[in-house]
Amino acid sequence: NAKLRIENRNMYHLKEENLSLNHHVLSLKEQLKTDKLREQNSRLKLQVTHYKSKCDTLRQEAAAIGRPTTAAGVRAQEAADTDNLLNEVEDYDEELAALVRKNVTMLSEIQEDLSDLKEAHYAGGEDRGGGPLQILTIDHE
Repeated sequence: NAKLRIENRNMYHLKEENLSLNHHVLSLKEQLKTDKLREQNSRLKLQVTHYKSKCDTLRQEAAAIGRPTTAAGVRAQEAADTDNLLNEVEDYDEELAALVRKNVTMLSEIQEDLSDLKEAHYAGGEDRGGGPLQILTIDHE
């Protein structure tokens, strides 16, 4: 009987110790979870910093490129390109017209020179080399 009483008292002490150890295990588990969460939180903060810097870089690149092109943006760009092309064509047309005017003037001067040479040929009949002059004629339409 005495042994049973001692065992019975020990059982209450063991039960209290077991309960205390269970509380300690639970607190250690919570601390472990907290540590894991802190570690994960730290890793996530690093990733957020990395992605923020990447996002800033992409924003800067996008700002350098311009806005994304929508259908309206494409039409506006095409209209601007067409206007630029028309301006270039007008410039070329003006240059071409000036070149044609210059060529017409030069052609008129050449024709006058030929006419003067023909008159000189018919007046003298020969050039200084002793042979007959050969006159070139230029046909233009």
